[in-house]
Amino acid sequence: MQMINKQSVINLLQQHGVQSTQQRIEIAQILFAKPQHLSADQVLAKVNHEHNLVSKATIYNSLGLFARKGMIREIIVDPNRVFYDSN
Repeated sequence: MQMINKQSVINLLQQHGVQSTQQRIEIAQILFAKPQHLSADQVLAKVNHEHNLVSKATIYNSLGLFARKGMIREIIVDPNRVFYDSN
């Protein structure tokens, strides 16, 4: 998987008023590597495969924050399935 430049991710987070932490940077690098729709579980698996262990709660909290800040969109397929659009 192609990774987006770390400094580009930090700039993107700052532009949206999101404090950059190592976990948020890693999550954003996965999300913005290419246009895609990922579930929280898919993001969790990719982040933990590529990088250090990040908790499920951190993934959900970060995805929710990114959505509230307008960086990604939540796509609700049904009450039990939500995907996150990085376009």
